Amino acid sequence: METKIPGPNFRESVKYLFRIFNEERSYVYQELAQKYGDVVTLKLPVKIVFLFNPKDIGIILMGNHLKVRKSKSYKYFFPLIGKGLVTAEGLAWKKQRSFASPHFSKKSTDTKLPLMVNKTKELVSRISSEIDKGSSEFDTLELLGNHTFSIITQALFDFSAGENEKKIQKHAIKLEQTLVKRIFSLIKLPTYIPTAKNKEYNNGIEQLNNAVYSIIDSQLESKSNSFLGSLIRSDFSKKIIRDEIVTYLIAGYETTNLAINWTLILLCQNPDKLHRLTEEIQRVMSNDELTIEKVNKLEYLKSVINEAMRIYPPVPFLSRESVEDIELSNKYVLKKDSIIICSQFVTHRDARYWPNPLEFKPDRFKDEKLIEKFTFFPFAEGPRKCIGAGFSKQEIICFFAYFIKDFEFSLADSDKIDHFSSITLKPDRKIALKIKKRIT
Repeated sequence: METKIPGPNFRESVKYLFRIFNEERSYVYQELAQKYGDVVTLKLPVKIVFLFNPKDIGIILMGNHLKVRKSKSYKYFFPLIGKGLVTAEGLAWKKQRSFASPHFSKKSTDTKLPLMVNKTKELVSRISSEIDKGSSEFDTLELLGNHTFSIITQALFDFSAGENEKKIQKHAIKLEQTLVKRIFSLIKLPTYIPTAKNKEYNNGIEQLNNAVYSIIDSQLESKSNSFLGSLIRSDFSKKIIRDEIVTYLIAGYETTNLAINWTLILLCQNPDKLHRLTEEIQRVMSNDELTIEKVNKLEYLKSVINEAMRIYPPVPFLSRESVEDIELSNKYVLKKDSIIICSQFVTHRDARYWPNPLEFKPDRFKDEKLIEKFTFFPFAEGPRKCIGAGFSKQEIICFFAYFIKDFEFSLADSDKIDHFSSITLKPDRKIALKIKKRIT
């Protein structure tokens, strides 16, 4: 017999919906989990179901992935990223994923390490120069955003940050912010209505497209083995190539930037863990070159990064939509056309799986085989797991290996840092680090 999914009544559901749109939604999701349990539904005309139980999350992401698709909210990103890998569905998605997979394999990612090393050394050199000129505080969100953007443009598309690339970064960031506000707004005016904001938005899309198509045109005769070179020689349309470029640039640089910044914050707040990590890096990085062999030896650094992504997952929730009825654990049944929300933020902080969940304890990840499946899924899981997970982790490892080897750092002020969640989980204010050269 089918079991009724618990949740607030209609009146309370409406209140929760307004709070999700107007408050810090990750805390609202936590409240729903604490009050109603592992599976919660809002009793509204639109079926919305929250899954916090690892078993049910696994059922959606792995066991029944053919019975779900990306939720309708992703359609608001079509003007920005079109039908790139993140938003594509069905056969189109399979073709794009299959085409991209070799470029993100372990073997291919390993070949990108020298590029990551060179880019990180350039960053370290710029910071050192600024310190020599008297600078001591740095805005790391901006600094590392530019750094991660430069790595992905070079690694995947084989171009450096020229004028068009800077335009892409500028317009993509602004347009993404506009679209996020639109997704979480209860009133959505069509973009063809000529309001001042819509005019600015449509102009931004036009400028972004001009910059991206200019890059594609400049690479038409390229024989590069880069991801872009392969795309241009494929049978994908010019529009799909444009969509893939914007998708990978946005998805690839922001989440990595946030993961690095949250890790920096937690290390500053936990000096004993920073000291232990510094000892490991100094031991492994006996000379100035990071190699794949050394990456494999930085075990505590990997645990530090995972623990930071547990507490502050760069993507705090994901949403799907059921295309068929799906049976969950405890006899619950997800009806067709349900909007499904799985929250990394909530499950990563569940004390049943992570005792004292707000404590920064990297040793939780000393043996990842002991971690219950789907209690930790910062990159999602299953067929639609983030294709760049390995690339991103290697980039983060490279950054910390050189940054901690050369610098000491601390937060510039002691004010509490909270977060706010949109599509990603961001600090609620600018992150200022005091950085000084390490005395050896």
